Amino acid sequence: MTIGSLAVDPGDSTHLVAGTRSVAYGSDIYPAEGVLESHDSGVTWAPLNRGLDNPPAFEVAGLVFTPDGGTLRMAAIDGVHSYTFSATP
Repeated sequence: MTIGSLAVDPGDSTHLVAGTRSVAYGSDIYPAEGVLESHDSGVTWAPLNRGLDNPPAFEVAGLVFTPDGGTLRMAAIDGVHSYTFSATP
């Protein structure tokens, strides 16, 4: 897995989202892990897979937050996806 794209929340610069891509190294293949999220400027990461269709299979090509930071748009190998963050978990 490698990071193919990164987005910074315009409302909270410590909130980062990273899109992963598969990578081959020799005969080994390291698969994409979907979308990862950090709330501490990248010190720790967790999967952001809730609300996304089959995210670990995604080959994420690009990520962007809407100007208010409430929605994440993702370009993946299978199309464009949106994720809206809620105020409550």
